[in-house]
Amino acid sequence: MCAGGTTGIVPNSTCLDCLGVPNGAAQPGTTCNDNNGNTVNDVWSANCTCAGTPANFDCAGVSNGTAAVDQCGVCAGGTTGVIPNSTCLDCLGIPNGPAQPGTTCNDNNGNTVNDVWSANCMCAGTPANIDLCRRTERNCGF
Repeated sequence: MCAGGTTGIVPNSTCLDCLGVPNGAAQPGTTCNDNNGNTVNDVWSANCTCAGTPANFDCAGVSNGTAAVDQCGVCAGGTTGVIPNSTCLDCLGIPNGPAQPGTTCNDNNGNTVNDVWSANCMCAGTPANIDLCRRTERNCGF
C-alpha cells in the first residue's frame, strides 16, 4: 500500500500488529497473555485488546483445576496431593464410617476379649484368662 507523502497514511500503519510491530505475529485472533491469572484462552480481539475468558477455580485455587471437596469435607484431588476421601476413611476403608480407632471390632480370635480398633487400625483384643485345657480338652492328660 502506498503510504507517506501526501497520501495521509502513516508509513507502516496499515501493517502493524497489536503490539505495533510491522507485519508482526500479534494479530487479532492469535494468542496473547493478558497477565490476568483469573482468565484462560487469552486472544487478541479485533481492536487489539488482549483478553481471556474468566476461569473457573477449583477448591485449591487452580484455574480450571480438578480438585474438589470430598466426602470428608477436604479439598482433594487435582494438584493437592490428597487422595479424595483418604482423610476420613475408617478402619474398614469407608468414608466417615463407624470403624474408628477406639471403637469395638472383632479380631476373630476367640482367646481375646474387648476387641477395639487401634490408632493404626489394627483390630485386637486383650488376651482372655481362659483355661485352654478345659476349653480344648486336649493335652490335659485325660
